[in-house]
Amino acid sequence: MARYLEAKCHRRKLAVEGALDVLGQPAKRTILSYLYRQKKIRIDTDYCSPLEEIEEALEDLLGSSAALIVHLIEPRDSMN
Repeated sequence: MARYLEAKCHRRKLAVEGALDVLGQPAKRTILSYLYRQKKIRIDTDYCSPLEEIEEALEDLLGSSAALIVHLIEPRDSMN
Protein backbone atom coordinates (compact mmCIF):
# COMPACT_ATOMS: atom_id res chain seq x y z
CA MET A 1 0.00 0.00 0.00
CA ALA A 2 2.85 2.39 0.82
CA ARG A 3 4.39 1.88 -2.61
CA TYR A 4 1.03 2.56 -4.26
CA LEU A 5 0.69 5.86 -2.37
CA GLU A 6 4.28 6.79 -3.13
CA ALA A 7 3.73 6.07 -6.82
CA LYS A 8 0.50 8.07 -6.79
CA CYS A 9 2.25 11.05 -5.17
CA HIS A 10 5.09 10.79 -7.66
CA ARG A 11 2.61 10.83 -10.57
CA ARG A 12 0.74 13.78 -9.06
CA LYS A 13 3.99 15.71 -8.55
CA LEU A 14 4.99 15.08 -12.17
CA ALA A 15 1.49 16.00 -13.37
CA VAL A 16 1.35 19.30 -11.50
CA GLU A 17 4.91 20.29 -12.37
CA GLY A 18 4.42 19.25 -15.98
CA ALA A 19 1.25 21.30 -16.28
CA LEU A 20 2.96 24.34 -14.74
CA ASP A 21 5.91 23.98 -17.14
CA VAL A 22 3.83 25.72 -19.81
CA LEU A 23 4.14 28.92 -17.76
CA GLY A 24 7.94 28.82 -17.62
CA GLN A 25 10.32 28.07 -14.76
CA PRO A 26 10.08 31.39 -12.84
CA ALA A 27 6.26 31.27 -12.79
CA LYS A 28 6.29 27.57 -11.93
CA ARG A 29 8.61 28.13 -8.94
CA THR A 30 6.52 31.09 -7.77
CA ILE A 31 3.27 29.14 -7.98
CA LEU A 32 4.69 26.08 -6.21
CA SER A 33 6.06 28.34 -3.48
CA TYR A 34 2.67 30.05 -3.13
CA LEU A 35 0.87 26.72 -2.91
CA TYR A 36 3.19 25.55 -0.14
CA ARG A 37 3.58 28.74 1.89
CA GLN A 38 0.16 30.33 1.56
CA LYS A 39 -2.15 27.35 1.03
CA LYS A 40 -0.19 24.62 2.86
CA ILE A 41 -0.34 22.44 -0.26
CA ARG A 42 2.36 19.77 -0.40
CA ILE A 43 3.43 18.28 -3.70
CA ASP A 44 6.25 15.90 -2.82
CA THR A 45 7.09 12.34 -3.79
CA ASP A 46 6.33 11.10 -0.26
CA TYR A 47 3.12 13.08 0.30
CA CYS A 48 0.81 15.07 -1.93
CA SER A 49 -2.21 17.10 -0.99
CA PRO A 50 -5.48 15.91 -2.54
CA LEU A 51 -5.98 16.93 -6.15
CA GLU A 52 -9.15 18.84 -5.23
CA GLU A 53 -7.18 21.04 -2.80
CA ILE A 54 -4.52 21.70 -5.42
CA GLU A 55 -7.15 22.65 -8.00
CA GLU A 56 -8.95 24.94 -5.53
CA ALA A 57 -5.71 26.71 -4.59
CA LEU A 58 -4.84 27.21 -8.26
CA GLU A 59 -8.31 28.65 -8.90
CA ASP A 60 -7.86 31.05 -5.96
CA LEU A 61 -4.56 32.20 -7.43
CA LEU A 62 -5.28 32.19 -11.15
CA GLY A 63 -9.04 32.65 -11.32
CA SER A 64 -10.67 31.25 -14.42
CA SER A 65 -7.25 30.75 -16.02
CA ALA A 66 -6.69 27.87 -13.60
CA ALA A 67 -9.00 25.75 -15.73
CA LEU A 68 -6.28 25.59 -18.39
CA ILE A 69 -3.72 24.27 -15.90
CA VAL A 70 -6.16 21.90 -14.19
CA HIS A 71 -7.11 20.52 -17.59
CA LEU A 72 -3.44 19.57 -18.09
CA ILE A 73 -3.05 18.09 -14.59
CA GLU A 74 -6.02 15.72 -14.47
CA PRO A 75 -5.10 13.37 -17.35
CA ARG A 76 -1.49 13.14 -16.20
CA ASP A 77 -2.48 12.50 -12.58
CA SER A 78 -4.82 9.64 -13.50
CA MET A 79 -2.37 7.79 -15.78
CA ASN A 80 -1.67 4.20 -14.72
